[in-house]
Amino acid sequence: MVTRHESMPCISNIVDVERYESLDRLLMVTSYVLRFIKNCKVKLPLRDHDVINQAEINLARNVWIKEVQTMILNDAKYMNGLMVSLGAYIDTDGFIRLKGRLEKSDVDCKTPILLPTKHYFTNLVIRDCHVKVLHSGMKDTLVELRGNYWVTKGRATVKRVVEACRLCRLYGFKLFKKEPAAPLPE
Repeated sequence: MVTRHESMPCISNIVDVERYESLDRLLMVTSYVLRFIKNCKVKLPLRDHDVINQAEINLARNVWIKEVQTMILNDAKYMNGLMVSLGAYIDTDGFIRLKGRLEKSDVDCKTPILLPTKHYFTNLVIRDCHVKVLHSGMKDTLVELRGNYWVTKGRATVKRVVEACRLCRLYGFKLFKKEPAAPLPE
């Protein structure tokens, strides 16, 4: 069991993740909520009134990831299966990560963060990756996602989210079809 730090509230009790359509918006609102909580604890002249910075957005992302991963940690049978099959471990920051064969390489994605399949936050992360790859399909979205995260049943989850993309459905984006190969010369 991971214990919650005193200064980090259970964010899902404060911010309803399902109200947001984009990850950026959720992280911005969460950053303001966390800043408000921090400002309530300090005296008036020391309060922070600046624009949200990248460090606060990263803190909000980390809070959400840890919140979502408590779902995995609370299911002991599932967690034990992950430990054996995927080499899951808890790193120094408290994230559940996966070991792989790239462990000793210099690649950034050698130990991805584990996200559960059936959480709305995971859907928002997948949508964000889908937008980053300019709606170019399930495979590219999955590659972008696996740069930092590992979703259990990832291919099916990404396929479900990409098929539900409003923009792709509205404009009928299809992957480029391959032209038939030209005949060989004589």
